Amino acid sequence: MPSWEDDIAIRLNRRMVENRGKVCPVCGQDDPLLITKNGRCAKCSSRHNQEKHHLLGKAFRVSDDDNKLILPVSLYAHRLLSDFQAGNPAPSSNDLTSLAFQESWFFEFFLSLVELWIVLTYLHERTEVISAIEIVIGIAILISVLMNLDKIDLHNLVEKARRNLHEQQP
Repeated sequence: MPSWEDDIAIRLNRRMVENRGKVCPVCGQDDPLLITKNGRCAKCSSRHNQEKHHLLGKAFRVSDDDNKLILPVSLYAHRLLSDFQAGNPAPSSNDLTSLAFQESWFFEFFLSLVELWIVLTYLHERTEVISAIEIVIGIAILISVLMNLDKIDLHNLVEKARRNLHEQQP
């Protein structure tokens, strides 16, 4: 089975290969990503139905508020979200007050929202949450653009857009 240090592509690919054709003998689940080492699915291998997922990886949980960013998810979702999170980059700085750490924290938060959206969409779970996540992702993108306006050369972007418009006109 995948080791914790493997990135998401390696982990999921290994599960797909190792669990191809396996079916949970208890419930009939046949998704190779959801089958565990014992041949059962994650739900049938556990005594509970939900787990708490930290939106931020361990390296980013530096305050009590960071530890409160928890969402109850199904065992299937938590398994896949943990796989994604294991491959996320560590903070670029250990100084919690530095701009580099703050940018890394924001990127981790944004990435975790995208991963949550991907997993819930894949599993067809928590549909009421998916549309809210899409809105928050849109807001996060807008904030990111606004935070980096000084790094964006708007003049060149406008000129490229004008050229493209003139090239497309007959």
